[in-house]
Order: sequence, then C-alpha cells, then structure tokens
Amino acid sequence: MDYLNINQKSLIKILSSVIRKKRPDLPRDNNIDWQFIAVEALRHKVIPLVYFYLMQKPEVFISDEIEEKLRREYIIEIAEQEKNYLAFGEILSKLTDSDIPVIALKGLFLRELYHDPWLRSMSDYDVLVKPEDLERIDALMKNMGYKKIKSEEKHYAYIHPVFMKVEFHKTLISEDKYENLNEFEENVWRNVIPFKVCGADVLTLDLTDHAIHIVLHMATHMKSGGFGLRQFCDWTLFNETYGRVIDRDKFRCYIKSMGLELFTQVLFITCNRYFDLEVPNEWTAEDEHLYEVADRFMIDVLESGAFGNDSNDRLTANRMLYYNGTGEARTLLLRILVILSLMFPKAEKMDTRFGYAKKNHLLLPFAWLHRFAYMVVRRDIDIYEKTAIFKLKNISEIYNKRSLLLQQLGLIKN
Repeated sequence: MDYLNINQKSLIKILSSVIRKKRPDLPRDNNIDWQFIAVEALRHKVIPLVYFYLMQKPEVFISDEIEEKLRREYIIEIAEQEKNYLAFGEILSKLTDSDIPVIALKGLFLRELYHDPWLRSMSDYDVLVKPEDLERIDALMKNMGYKKIKSEEKHYAYIHPVFMKVEFHKTLISEDKYENLNEFEENVWRNVIPFKVCGADVLTLDLTDHAIHIVLHMATHMKSGGFGLRQFCDWTLFNETYGRVIDRDKFRCYIKSMGLELFTQVLFITCNRYFDLEVPNEWTAEDEHLYEVADRFMIDVLESGAFGNDSNDRLTANRMLYYNGTGEARTLLLRILVILSLMFPKAEKMDTRFGYAKKNHLLLPFAWLHRFAYMVVRRDIDIYEKTAIFKLKNISEIYNKRSLLLQQLGLIKN
C-alpha cells in the first residue's frame, strides 16, 4: 500500500474489515482526515459500510460534524434502498405472475453476500430477460408509471419519478468484442438456479456463470471508464463465499477464451494486496511486474469514483480512449490525432442515434455534423463537460495513464 496515503489506506481497511464483520486496526492518532474519508465514501457509494464501522464505537478521532454528516447520508441511503427495493419487488411479482422469466443480475445477487444486504448500495436494478418478452414487459412497466428512456439492441431502460431505474437486458454484456461470448450467453439460460428477490421467485445465474459475468462486467466498465471500490468488495466476498465451489476449470477456460486471463490475474492480485483475498493457486503470479500493475489498478479505481467518469477531464479522456481505441499520445501530433478521433469518429464507433452512418459510410460527414450539433444543444451536459476537450494537458495525462494501464491489463492493444 506504499502507493496510497494514510486516508486511502484507512478507507480500504475499513471496507475490507466491515464486509467481514471485523474491526479494522486503524491508527489511533489524528492523522486520518475523516472529511476525506466521508467524501471518498460518498464518491464510491460505500457510505453504509463506513458508517457501520463508526457504529461499532471505534477509538478514532472524528468530529461530531463529520460523524453527523455520515449518519445522515447513511439514513438517507438505507431509506432510499428500502423504498426502491420494495417497489422493484412489485415489478418482479407482476412479471412472475405473467409467466415472464427473469434472471436477477449483479447487485441484486451480490447484496445477499453482505452480512446486512443494505450495506451494499445499488444505483439501478439489472435483470436478464428473453427478447420475445420485451413487448409485454414494456406494457407492464408503462402501466406502473415507468418511462422508457433507452431502447438499444442490448437492453431497455426505464425510469420513474420516484423509484430507481430498471434495466432489462437481452444479453449479459453490451460489449460484444470478447471471444467466445456468444457461446457463454447461449448456455446461461440452461444453467440458471432459483432465487428470491423481495419475496418474488425469480432466477439467477449459477455460481460459475456469476463469477464469469462479474469479471466480464468489471472488464467492460474498466475499458469504458472504470469502476469503484464497491466492485472490489463484491469480488472479495464472492470468492470467500463461493470460490471453493465454483467450477474452476470452466471459469478459467471461459476467461482465457475471452482474452481476460491477464485482467483476472491482476484482479486477484489487487484484491489480495488490498483486501487480503486468498488467491487461488491457478491465478498466482511469479511476474513481479504484475504487482506494480495491481497498484496502478487500485490507484485508478480510487480516482474513478463509483462509475469511472468522476470528472469532466476523466470523462473526456475515456471518450478519447473509446474512439481512438489504443496507444498513448506522448507527442503533440499524437495528441492532436487522438482529439481528431474523438471529434470525427469512425462509423462503427458512432452512437446508435447516428447509426445511419454505419449503414452508409457516405453519410459519415453528415453524421459528424449531426453529432456536433446534438452535443451543442444538449441540456443534460454542462458547459464544462463540453469544453473539457480544450484542457489538452490534463486530459492527455489521464489518457496516457489509462491507456498504459488498460494495455497492462490486457484490455486494449498498443
């Protein structure tokens, strides 16, 4: 943990201990900045875990003001989670009553690994459904007051004036550039197991498929922007709960065929170094360089916030990575080329809104103009995000650092 300061180390110790219902051994002097801990806990959506630690009355110095702030955030978070979870339970009951099979994904399953499910915050609900059921689901959701905000090839997303967003996925992963992904997707429905969510009888992935999906999900988020500390907590708990019962050969075979062997190995090393997770023998590493990569991995996660794009500069750098796809930009010429790839992306990189450019490449220049005009008039993006591209020095530093890390994780090629 030499790469981290005392506050970052303390936050990770708190999370690592609380998920195991233990008390961390923190410094008893005044060196910990609890304001920093509070801000980072909010950024990474782990307020319940941090406040749970404080409820154990540890011998640490924390001001009444900061503790009260954490307490308020904790109460708000728990109340919101309870309200949304009950509302989502009603959706699932209506789906099951209509004989629509549903597979609970991600947080809906992972929250049950925590000694108190409310310690695991959620930002939306994700379920896997069969494509032929989407029309019936759409009618049901509209009858319950939900509005469809996104309809893409891979999923439908619904929002509500009061309750949390719900996403219905036709496939497990929106990113389709993993080898052997289709075979994995085809077998998922054959392997499902019964599961309960808020009293509703639904389905979930079998344990080995869950392990594969968790890695796929983290790798996809890592490429697009990053993820927060919560995912390291999930992976640690999943492996300590089910690591000895999953089919390790099947897990390794799929991970290797999808090109995620290096990423998975560094993931295990990182959780071992920072969360004391025991690394299975088949994922241990003799290459000392991977331990340095693991440290950079943790730093990137700490900087990312819960969803990766925690600042306008980082968001723009990640967009540049997506549109350029590879390579660091150490010279001015390369930086300009990377910016041009963001402003004038290839047809296959264009959003579905400009999908006509994929069907007819002659329309690509028109699609660039359409995209530019759309970005100018969008009201959900502030002026700082729109002009972040002109902060070339800051963005280039983030771009180069993330580009190198993604190459070292085996997620992009140079």
